[in-house]
Amino acid sequence: MADELQAWLYAHLRCPRDQLELDVSGDEFVCPNGHRYALVQGVPVLLTDGLEATHPYCSATLARASASRLEEPSSLQAAD
Repeated sequence: MADELQAWLYAHLRCPRDQLELDVSGDEFVCPNGHRYALVQGVPVLLTDGLEATHPYCSATLARASASRLEEPSSLQAAD
């Protein structure tokens, strides 16, 4: 069931900048125009760093998603 839900979610996600479909490429989503978004432990982070944050957690989440690309998966689990 969880795999079906994840597949449905991934199929319906769109790039927040241009609303184009996103494809999974390794640990990120990529739109046809080259916009890239982190996929952290299976969770898409569709925040953009070029826009003003409307919620204080946006900047913190974006920073954590960027940092997680540099960490090993086992260290991500230990940080939680």
